[in-house]
Amino acid sequence: MNRTLETAARVAGLTGLAGALLFYFGWARAASTFSYFGIELDVLDLSFRDYVLRSVGSAYWPAAMALVVLLLGLVVHQVLRQRQNVVAIGLPLVVLGAIAMALGAAAVGGIVSFRTAWPVVPVLLLSGSVVAAYGAWWLRRRTVMRPVVVGADPSGESVVRAIVTMLIVLLGFWTVSSYASYRGLQVAQDLATNLRGRPAVVLLSSKDLRITGSGTLGVEGGDGSTHYRYCYTGLRLLIRSGGRYFLAPEEWRRGRDPVIVVPDSNDVRFDFYKTTTAPRCGP
Repeated sequence: MNRTLETAARVAGLTGLAGALLFYFGWARAASTFSYFGIELDVLDLSFRDYVLRSVGSAYWPAAMALVVLLLGLVVHQVLRQRQNVVAIGLPLVVLGAIAMALGAAAVGGIVSFRTAWPVVPVLLLSGSVVAAYGAWWLRRRTVMRPVVVGADPSGESVVRAIVTMLIVLLGFWTVSSYASYRGLQVAQDLATNLRGRPAVVLLSSKDLRITGSGTLGVEGGDGSTHYRYCYTGLRLLIRSGGRYFLAPEEWRRGRDPVIVVPDSNDVRFDFYKTTTAPRCGP
């Protein structure tokens, strides 16, 4: 019974940790996507499910690549184990890892820069740490084994291992979160480039909302009824969240055009169309 409870507690803990990580990666991707349009996440009302779903693509590829690298590393390790010259193996690995970490640290310090949004810096630091640690393991094999007193750890090897493990875990977390932000930026840029692929919106209102933006058109007359007197077209739906519609002008350009926020109420009506051309106002 105790083992069952212990197993259930571990599974629940791992599930909660996985959910928290997916939530954070989804948050990083969503923040990068909507900040491109000038929208802070505090304005939106995204749910836990929304963040988790947005994290799938961002976490899947790093996890898949990590597994591929791990499998290749195991194959290489089995090949290297057949060789006896551990110094010839370990020293180049330590040097290569140190160079990668030095380059990443220089980028963090602003000494060098990379003209890409791809997470080069955390990848350099993570890969450099792993390669250097692996090379140090090979060099450690050269050390002559000595009698070890039970309960003693004079070399502090366990402390070093714990520090290295914690460093690699933190760098892995940074790498995945940076990749999630990178993916979010890509999604935003693709969305801005292909806004006509989003649902077209005809907005009918009982009041003049004074909507402006490149490609938008507002006319008085609405749908011909006495309630909806004004009609606006040339709008594309970005997202609906918190009872509000976030709309972008059809020819939206970053830094020039606003994102229009319209609360859902009885004074407005939204008609959606799946078309690449702006629908016309009027019956």
